[in-house]
Amino acid sequence: MHGSGFTVVELVVVLLLLGILSAVALPRFVAGDAFSAVVLTQHVREELAYARQLASSRQDTEARFRLSAVAAGFTLETLTLADGVLRDWSVPDGSLSVRIANGATTVPLSAGSVLELVFDGRGQLSAAVAGAVPLDPSLGVGVQIDGAALEQLCIYPTGATAGAPCV
Repeated sequence: MHGSGFTVVELVVVLLLLGILSAVALPRFVAGDAFSAVVLTQHVREELAYARQLASSRQDTEARFRLSAVAAGFTLETLTLADGVLRDWSVPDGSLSVRIANGATTVPLSAGSVLELVFDGRGQLSAAVAGAVPLDPSLGVGVQIDGAALEQLCIYPTGATAGAPCV
């Protein structure tokens, strides 16, 4: 009798290989932390561009950008003193670490800390504070986001941003 199909040994080998493959490869596809630093960096860049444009178009008030570290991740806010909070985002990922660099000063952004950047009516960086540490906007402000990969962002005194460390 000649049957068509797979033997029990072949099926066990295939199931064993699938089990090993899923144990090794699946966590890499499911884990979101591989892209969390990139996502937070993109959100920061978008909100900085919005705050800068807002300050340029609304010359009667300054625009502010806030990056706040909370226990479950980070929140981003763009606001004006005249209008209050206009946009806010939450990026839930407590595994990221953020450091703020300004000249020789480096400030970790830990839970409860806030980075606040102020843009004047020309869209230029006019003031910056990380936690309780005042920063010198004329040096630019560096944001380092460390997760599965290190992402760096520089906010220049002109308000422009670049995906590189401030030098």
